[in-house]
Amino acid sequence: MNGKSVWLVAHTAVFGEQNVTGYSLESITKDPVYRARLADGIVNICTESADSLKIDVFKKIASREPLECRDLYKSAFTLTDYSTQIFATNTLPKTTEATKGFFRRFLFVPFDQEIDEEECNREMNTVDFWEESGELPGILNTVIRGLLRLVQNRGFTKSQSSDEALEDYKYDSDSVLSFVQSEGYEACEGTKVKLTEFYGDYAWYCKTNGLRQVSNKTLAQRLRNMKYVVEKGTGNVNYVHCIKSEFQAEMQMLAFGINGEAET
Repeated sequence: MNGKSVWLVAHTAVFGEQNVTGYSLESITKDPVYRARLADGIVNICTESADSLKIDVFKKIASREPLECRDLYKSAFTLTDYSTQIFATNTLPKTTEATKGFFRRFLFVPFDQEIDEEECNREMNTVDFWEESGELPGILNTVIRGLLRLVQNRGFTKSQSSDEALEDYKYDSDSVLSFVQSEGYEACEGTKVKLTEFYGDYAWYCKTNGLRQVSNKTLAQRLRNMKYVVEKGTGNVNYVHCIKSEFQAEMQMLAFGINGEAET
């Protein structure tokens, strides 16, 4: 137990069950009929993991832009007033998106403290408990203070644990970033390798680690975003200016023999 369910139930009690919906991130980004139902509540709280999502629609929802929706058996329409989104999951959506515009739309609230079974109060995991506890006015006052601070600071208060969770998600989502960091690559203008060879190593890394592979063109662009020099040489051959750290090179030599065969 880590308190996540209790936190969500307390939110439901504050807003009122009649004002809370539970549509998944995958449903509302992929299905305009589900998207239309976001007008039914103040907040949408879902605890289902999202295996995939439509990135462009997710960005619009997170930025509260107008949404293209459709009621069943009716014409499409544009929705401008809809609920705030809260998604609780142990598995974040897998995506090849790795832009600042995508990641800045997330606000993580990590629950990384385990609560011993004997210390858990199961009744706290129900709306009835919070409605009868007398704690809701105090929670609402905390919400109001947070809102005033948000308006005054023109942004959410920085949290180290939240920032670290976001960085972990960036690392897990961006297979190029994961590859260069895990393999110990660094930008270096004095040393270069063929982009095709670099991509081959990257593709093998993705395959062995179960990561989503991006195209050669996307790989080159992400390397440029990380301040690597990617240039076209003679014979229409592209090169990446990089070097592998000495430690990683030594580890690779230990793992593979001179002829490229794994040592036993």
